[in-house]
Amino acid sequence: MNITLCDDKVFPFLIIDNFYNNEEEIKIWIDLELLHPLLKDEKTSTGNMAVDGDGNKKGDAKRVYLDTFFGNNRGQSNILTYYKKIVSPEIIKTYTKNVPAGITFQSSDTDISQISYYDESGYYGEHHDLYMHTCLIWFYKEPKKFQGGDLKFIQSKTTVDCKHNRMVLFPSYYLHEVVRMDMNKEYINKGFGRYCLTHFYNINGYKNNGTLRTNK
Repeated sequence: MNITLCDDKVFPFLIIDNFYNNEEEIKIWIDLELLHPLLKDEKTSTGNMAVDGDGNKKGDAKRVYLDTFFGNNRGQSNILTYYKKIVSPEIIKTYTKNVPAGITFQSSDTDISQISYYDESGYYGEHHDLYMHTCLIWFYKEPKKFQGGDLKFIQSKTTVDCKHNRMVLFPSYYLHEVVRMDMNKEYINKGFGRYCLTHFYNINGYKNNGTLRTNK
């Protein structure tokens, strides 16, 4: 893993490249291939995507909610097995030391997970997440078959390039957006887009849409 810290003093965040090792990556792809047919369009289904003042969804993506799908069988999910390294002592120490709000991350004991998939024209407008900390991990089939899909932090005017197996960890109150995707025409709607493995962290008792699970 290669750890990088954003040098913004007001809105710092953590980036880790090559987050999962080769064995973990292969097994996570097994989950993604299994779950891809179950992805539902957030524009036409109920979900937790942010909405504007008129109630319109702020993005265009498909999702599956892992806690709902796996229920009490979380051990069957490679993603919900390997994501535990996000709360490893090394990452907690680095994040807490360099991100002031990280002090609440080390106290978090609940989480909720989802997979989002972005294809042609996929995007997610400016929003914040209703949790304490947000972790994003990007997967796509290399070489990349699209342009865009980068993460933009609004307040700090910082763009994080979308790279395969890159993890970004930040306080959920940061305003952020996903840049609109442009797929190479021959790969549209064929599974060559951008997967985002999203894990939200809270302290037990802070309820939101979905089912919160313990990290332990």
